[in-house]
Parts: sequence; C-alpha cells; structure tokens
Amino acid sequence: MCVFVCCGCIISKAQQEDVYIPFEEAYKRVYHAQKYSNVEIVVDGKLDEEIWTNPEGWSEDFMVSTPVERLVPQSKTRAKIFFDDKYLYCGYYCQELEPEKMNRFISERDERNIGDVVGIAMDTYHDFRAAIEFAVSLGGNKVDLVVLDNLDVNLSWNAVWEARTHINWADSSWTAEFRIPLNQIRYNYKDTVGIWGLNLRRNVRHNNEMHKWSLIPRPNAGHVYSFGELHGMVGLPKPKGIEFLPYTMGKFRSDQRIEGSPYQTGRAWNGNAGLDAKIALSDFTMDVTINPDYGQVELDPSVMNLTALETFYEEKRPFFLEGSHLLDFKNGSDMMFYTRRLGASPSYRPQGIDNINNFAETKENIPIIGAVKLTGTNRSGVSLGIISSVTAPTSAKVTRGGLENSELLEPFVNYSAIRVRKNWKGNTLLGGMITSVNRNLSEPYLQDNLIRNAFTAGIDFTQYFMDRLYYIDFKGMFSTLHGSKEAITQLQQRSTHYYQRASAQDYLGVDPNLTSLNGTSGWIEIGRKGNETWFFTESFGWSSPGFDLNDMGYMRSTDVFYNKTEISYRQKGIWKNMRSNSLTFTQENQWHYGKTPIHNYVRVSWSTTFLNRMQFSIRPTYGWNFIDPRLLRGGPDLQYDPYVFTSVSFNTDQTKRVSAQLSYSNDQNPGKKRNSHTMTPSVTLRLGNHVYIVGEYAYTKNDNSVQYVARAMDGNQNPNYIMGYIHQKTHGVTLKVQANLTPDFSIQFYGSPFTSTAMFDDLKVATDTKSKTYENRFHIFSPDEISLDVSNDTYHINRGADNYSFRNPNFSFNEFRSNLVARWEYRPGSTLYFVWEHTMSNRDQYFMPSWGDNLDRMFGLPATNIFMVKLNYWFSL
Repeated sequence: MCVFVCCGCIISKAQQEDVYIPFEEAYKRVYHAQKYSNVEIVVDGKLDEEIWTNPEGWSEDFMVSTPVERLVPQSKTRAKIFFDDKYLYCGYYCQELEPEKMNRFISERDERNIGDVVGIAMDTYHDFRAAIEFAVSLGGNKVDLVVLDNLDVNLSWNAVWEARTHINWADSSWTAEFRIPLNQIRYNYKDTVGIWGLNLRRNVRHNNEMHKWSLIPRPNAGHVYSFGELHGMVGLPKPKGIEFLPYTMGKFRSDQRIEGSPYQTGRAWNGNAGLDAKIALSDFTMDVTINPDYGQVELDPSVMNLTALETFYEEKRPFFLEGSHLLDFKNGSDMMFYTRRLGASPSYRPQGIDNINNFAETKENIPIIGAVKLTGTNRSGVSLGIISSVTAPTSAKVTRGGLENSELLEPFVNYSAIRVRKNWKGNTLLGGMITSVNRNLSEPYLQDNLIRNAFTAGIDFTQYFMDRLYYIDFKGMFSTLHGSKEAITQLQQRSTHYYQRASAQDYLGVDPNLTSLNGTSGWIEIGRKGNETWFFTESFGWSSPGFDLNDMGYMRSTDVFYNKTEISYRQKGIWKNMRSNSLTFTQENQWHYGKTPIHNYVRVSWSTTFLNRMQFSIRPTYGWNFIDPRLLRGGPDLQYDPYVFTSVSFNTDQTKRVSAQLSYSNDQNPGKKRNSHTMTPSVTLRLGNHVYIVGEYAYTKNDNSVQYVARAMDGNQNPNYIMGYIHQKTHGVTLKVQANLTPDFSIQFYGSPFTSTAMFDDLKVATDTKSKTYENRFHIFSPDEISLDVSNDTYHINRGADNYSFRNPNFSFNEFRSNLVARWEYRPGSTLYFVWEHTMSNRDQYFMPSWGDNLDRMFGLPATNIFMVKLNYWFSL
C-alpha cells in the first residue's frame, strides 16, 4: 500500500513539474536578434514572408505570469525579432484553442486594458530604470508608452510606427506584425556590447491570463530591473531623427453677451498656427514647441473646494507629458516641476470691474511662446532632462467710465528646469534637479503681488542592497524666493505658510521687511522590498516653514516634520481563490516646527484580487491629536476630536464587456460632529467591437460642524473667525463615450453635470479653539445675537461690544462641462481634429435643496460654445 502511495506521489510530483517552468529557466531569459539587409515586408499581420516562415529565430514558448506564475499555457505563444538599417521588426504567433473567445475590440490609441494584446518592451540603455513599449491589440489599436522600474506608466509618448494583426481561423491562431523605425527609438549607437533589456508579453482576456517570454516575478525588486535581455543590438545606425509636426487651427467662440461691454460681444473668431519639432542629438532628444495649442485635450473635472489649499489637476498636454519621467522629482505629493504652471490663468485681474460701467477683456490662459526640452540617457548611465519655456506678456483691454487703456495681467516669464541622474547597474542612483522662474516685473502693482525670481534645488540618492532586497532612499530640497517687501509679505500670509497664525508666533510671525524667503524639505527612508512576502519601511521627513515650490512646482502646505512606519504582507502565488493579496499597517506622527504634535494616525489597508479578477480593498484609519493650523485661514489652530476615516472599493472584472465599480468613503468622529459620506458607483460597457461607454455617478453628503465661513472684523479691527455647521450635498455625473470606427478614426464625448449645494446653521465664533472639550472651542450665536438682512443677504452680529457682519454662506453651485472630439489619424503621425466644447456654470448665494431644481437651473444658464478644427501634419528628414 505504501509503495502505491509513494509511486502516486512521485507521479503527481512529476506531472506538477511538467506544467511549471523552473525559475532558473524562466528568469532573465536571453534572445539573440539577427541583423539583415534589404528586408522587404508588407506589414499586414500575416507573417507570410520567407523571413517569418523560416523557423530560425522564433523564441521558445511563453509562460503564464498571472494568475499562476511559471505555468505552461495551453495556448502557445512565440515571437521573433530582427532588424535592418532602418527598422526593428517583431512578429507574434498566438495560438488560441478557443478561437470564438478572441477579443477583437477596437479602442482608442494607448488603451492597453481592452482586447487581446501583444507587446514588446525594450530598455534600450539597459540602465534598469525605464523602458519603451510598443503593443497592438487584436482589434488593431496601437499602444506606445514608457514604463518605469517602479511600474509607473507614461502613455503620452507617441512614436510613428506600424503594426497589423491577422486571424487565421483554420489554424486557430492570430498573428501580429510590428515595424518600428529605429529613428523612433533612442539608444547608444556606439555601443559595442549590444545588450538591451527585453520584455515580451501577451494578454489573453477571456481567461484573464498574462503570458510572458521572460519571467518578471510577482512581487519583484523592480519591473524593468527584472527584464530579460536582447543581445546582438550592434551595428545600429546613428540616429538621424528630425521630425516636424506643424499645425493650423481655426476657432469660433459663442458665449453670453454682456450688455454695454465692447469685449464680451457674444461671438469671436480666431485662428492659430504653431510647430512641434523633434531632433535626435546622439543619445538625447530635443523637443521644440512654438506657439502650442491644446484645445483638443479633455476638460478638467468640476470640483468644489472649500479648503484653503490649492486643487491639483493632472497634466494632459502631450508636450509636457512626453519624457516627464526624466523631469520628475517628487517628495510625496510635493513636486519640484508642476507643468500646469505653464500656460495657466493670469495672476492679476483688473480691479473695479462691475460689467456695468467698467469692463475688461477675459484672458483665460497665458500664451506659451515656445518651449525647448532635452531628454535622454547616455551609455554611461547618465539621464538628463532639461526644459526651458517662455510665456508671453499678457495684457487686457480695460474700459472704465468710457476711457479705454491696456493693463498688464502677466509679465514675460521664463521657466527652466534641469534634472540629472546617474545610474550604476540599477542598484545605485544619484541625481539632482534645479528649477528657476524669472519674471520681468515692470509694473508696480505686479511687483507688489508676484515673486520676481524663484529657485529650487534638490538632490536624491537611492541605494539597493542584497539583490535589491533592502534599500535606502533620500531626497533633499532647498528653495529661495525673491521679490519686493510687499510680495514676500503676501507670500508669508498665503495658505501654504500662514506665518500670521497665533500658534506660530513663537518661531515665525510675519516680517514685513523681508525681500526673500528660504526653506528646505526632504525625507530619508530605509526599508525592505524585493521578491519576498514581508516588507517594511521606516521614514522621516520634513518641510520647513519657509519652503515653497509653487512658482514652478506644486505643494499644498509646509511647516511639518513626521515619521512613518509601514509593515506589509504580500501574497506570493495563488492562495485559495485569491490571485493576489496584500495587507499593510501604517502609523504616522506629525509635528509643526513649534514642536507641537498636530496629527497621529494608524491605518490598516487590505486589498485582494480574486481569480475571476474581481478586486476588493478596504482602508480604515483612526486619527487622534489632530490639530488643523489652516482651517481658520491664518487664525488660531483648531483642535479636532478623534476621527475614523474608512474607504472601501470593489470592482468586477474590468476586461469583461460589462464591468462595474463602487467606491465608498466615510469620515466621522465619535460625536458625529463631522460625518461625511462619498459614494461613487460606475459602469463600463463595451458594445460590439467599436463602442466603449463609461458612466459614473458621484454623491457626497457632507455634514461638518466646524466649516470655515468668514473672518469678520469688529469696530476695533479685531478678527473674529466665523464657522458654521455645513449641510452640503454634491452630485456629479460623468459620461464618456468612445466610438472607434477604425483604429485610426474615433469620436469621443465627455459630459459632466455637477451640482453642489450647502446650507449653514449653528453659526459660531471661535473662542478657545485648542480646548479638549468641543463645546468650549466656540460660541454659538443665540437668536438675539444674530440677524439676517435679506436685502443684501448679510448676517449682522450684535454681541455686547462685538459688532460685525459677514455674508450668508449658503450657496448653490451648478456647472455642466462637455466636449466632443472627432480624431482621424489620416496618415501615420498626422491627425485631424474637430472639437466642440460646451460649458455652463454659475454660483448662486442662496440654497436650492433639490437636485432636480439645480439641474433645471443648470440647463437654463447661458452657455459658452467653442468649435475648433485643428490639422497637424507629421514629416521627418
């Protein structure tokens, strides 16, 4: 009996080994590419030329990467790579034993999560930091992107290349054919070793499998670091890439006419033209843009921000996105280079404009005269990113009392940044960054409001140990800003700093004689990552009170130092019905520079992906000792009671034709003096093989007893900080429709009605804001102390010797934003756009409780319509 059992175990073990590829044979495979001359191929996806039908050079079979690592797949995949003096070629053979389940959906360019897909990614400098990837779906849409070692992806990089697919029903397979011009790839043409990093992949949607030629372990010590190798890449031509993309554009704008205004007449025609160019300079690429226009990009979402802090918007303009990983320097959410600063709204607005007797032109954005960017990596492992941009002086015509003149809203400004990083075999990285903003402040009122010169500098260092299992990471930044006494005084009083707050008087306080402001920021972190189950990090960071990035970069606030501890568990391989699993414990403590504790919290995060690719995550947070130094806009710090914040999300398999997602968050304290709920369900539909629809509804109910209302000055010019119990409801609907008639022609629609209404009660004035007892932090106005003047919608306070007024804070905000974009890539790299943008927006100083009433109000508002036709034409030398 024991013999049979032993034999059974041996046979079972042998069968198990047969279906798994050993790790040492799967990890960091090597492919040898051949160079040919005079290759003649018709890129049709059929792979019927002799060079393809020759069995020499085809790779060994791929393996399953997910859900079961190193499993031998039932449907085979093979690939072949070679090159000549002009192109790199890649062919794929993809067997499909269930051909009726092939996913042939056609989506927009760079959509990589829909349809069956094959791709080739290459770390051309073999520096283990970043790789370019080319992919094509079975439906025919192309994807090109840059993927970083930490798996960040930049989809904005667009090369000019060819790829086609073909289905062979008789053979139960499909094939893909790539022809990639070498002038679209940056590499070290003098390299005599000829080794690139290589990753080949296939996504099989119907069974949720990822097939790879070389294993990238899950989890791993670095995505690009774990690539296989492509050998034989020698004898490559010297890059001669010189590309031009000129454009011309015509625009018509229709909006509300302002009676009596010589500027807002209701209609306006204009046109524009510009040029983008790309020039290969040895190992680097120089990008140039002259008079760019980005009217075809998707609109920003509507936001109701009731905080003192700036809202962050994602960059969507291609010129600034391409190569952005080489200009990236972040410390958490702070970044040294925030490209949305370029071409933003003017900093100054004409004063005294009432649109009755005084009128002014509207200037929405500052024109960018031009920008130059140099990016790349040389064969010594030095990465370089340089950008310099100039924005035009922007003036507006102003008429006051019938007399017209011109007022400068924004001066001539130069923005520059340099980022350098040296890499030693992917294990040691040392880099730095410098940015500068220089404004030509010729007008006294601009000198009083704007910083003349702003400079920042940063250094970063990363060292990995023991095959990337352990690491140490350091970032340090310094900023210095210079301007007039008035401008620096304003800067000290802005929400980023609030030097005037009472809690900062022991170590700060506003100095009206300063003409510069300096500060530092950074962090140091040590930890364990890599191909292991348990991880940990310990970090310490700081941001001094005078540190400021906001002329060139982005930061919300400063004056803090902290320490954070994280311990994580990540599942390796499938466990029961779970494809992946992670559990993270986080604890953080914060202080401001007065050494007062301002926040402590503990968080547990759990996320899982099931075998059917449904995903679930939950993240409860408990916070205590929370003191907000910014809620009262420069007033005293406010003590909060302990709180619990919980976020939950769930989504079904996003590769299916119908998928759904639900996210929910709740923020409350035990006494329910703050209780906010946000729920966001969404549905994604794929109709046939050509139409993609995403619908999302976001609802927030915000009840907060300490919402800031106003700062009211009494007769002795003493500030009184008014708060109220806000009852706010926000509804937002977003609809996106994408119709791809072919891989080169698409129609996109984006529409989003948004309403946010709020009513305030329990109006109160701050008293002992740091009291441990909630009731002692404020004085709630009694009915005989407060009265509402309906004629001007103003509250009056008569409380003994204190007499002051403030506006009724109730509001109803309604906005509808939409755009329709038809895009036709009529030849590789050349595109024709038709755009219709439609906007309605208004904020009323009264409360409308019903969502239906707000929708009626919204769609009755005056509308702004913009129609644009834009044509660009790509050619190279």
